[in-house]
Amino acid sequence: MEAEISFRSEIDLKPKSKDAGSFKICVSALRSDTSISLIPNFVLSYNDYEGVISSYPNDLKQLNDWLYLAGLSDQYVDIANSQLTERICKSIIMVDSPVCATLVYMYCKVIVPSPPRIDSIVR
Repeated sequence: MEAEISFRSEIDLKPKSKDAGSFKICVSALRSDTSISLIPNFVLSYNDYEGVISSYPNDLKQLNDWLYLAGLSDQYVDIANSQLTERICKSIIMVDSPVCATLVYMYCKVIVPSPPRIDSIVR
């Protein structure tokens, strides 16, 4: 199915000491015809930027599986991966600090096609 994909980022310049340097990615999916989440949110959490760089490529397989489960087509999974990877790279470049905590949200609104109208079926 088609999807509208949007992003939001947060950078905490003064995080709690246990969160310093952390990087978290949260992905959620909603259907266009309801406000109910399709499946539980997908979360990737890293202790530091080096963890993102070394683990994120392998974590994409899990993310892809989750996006397919949410109902995205191949085309929109590719778009989501590309845009999310770009957002992560920009965040790492922009926040080159071991004391900041970074959070990236990706929202996927899965477009559910409208059912055909009954009068158009009868004709």
